[in-house]
This record gives sequence, C-alpha cells and structure tokens, in this order.
Amino acid sequence: VGPGPGAPGGGDNPGGPVRAYAPRMLLVNGTADALNPYHGGTAEPGDGRQSQVMSARASALWLMGLDADAQPPAARDGARRGISREHWRSAQREVGLLTVHGGGHTLPQPYVRYPRRLGPTYDRFDGIEAIAPLVGAAGQATAGPGAGTAGGCRSC
Repeated sequence: VGPGPGAPGGGDNPGGPVRAYAPRMLLVNGTADALNPYHGGTAEPGDGRQSQVMSARASALWLMGLDADAQPPAARDGARRGISREHWRSAQREVGLLTVHGGGHTLPQPYVRYPRRLGPTYDRFDGIEAIAPLVGAAGQATAGPGAGTAGGCRSC
C-alpha cells in the first residue's frame, strides 16, 4: 500500500511525486540552562516532572541524521560568555546550533527581562536577528543596543 491522496508522492499530485525535505532548524541552547541541561541529563521543568534529554550538540546531530558518537568533538574556545556557532548541511537538511555560553533557558536578546528562574540572559547578541533569515524575515527585526556584539550578560 503506497501513500494516500495528498501525501508526498501520493496519487493526486498532477506534477508527480513531491520531494520531501526537512525545514532548516536552529537550536539555541544556554550552557547554564537548569531546565534543559546543555550537556544532557535530567531536565526538570519545575513542575515536579523529570525526563532525560540529549545534549544540545547530540540533538543537533540527531536532527541531521548523524551519529553523535562518530563525530569529532566541537572546538572549545574557552568562552565564559558569548555565542559560538556550529552548522551542518546536507542536500536534505540544515541544522545550526548557537551555544550561549553562560546563558540560561532564554533567547539571547537585549529587549526583554525573563524571570530569574529561567537563568541568565545574554544581551549582547540579538537572537531574533539570528532566527529571522530562517523564517524569511531578514531585515524586519530591529536590532537593539549591543546587538551582535560579544561580552555582556544580563542578570548573570
């Protein structure tokens, strides 16, 4: 039994089979995230529940269809604050990982103060600007003071 009508490659597409692809993805993870640990382990969302999670890098590699154990380790720059980037691309997939060194369970940006329980917010990088090209909104987000620069963390 093949795919039904309306499914990629289904019988009702007059143009023939539709090639499936995965959308571009960007993971943004803070190394000081207590709710969803950057290096993996036990996630505790604060409601008494617990679950095991993969590390941020292993999650990105899994999304790429790669075996994390077979990949070389990420370069360590020793940054205590700031952003580092990794990127993977194939013909079918594209995944990026922004590591927010010292950041909590927040989006790095200079506009909003999150509750303290979410951890520190790095405010010298505009995460909104980083996401905009992935959703086709490049140039529409407004950069605030210190956006795109390194060195600062709010509520650290």
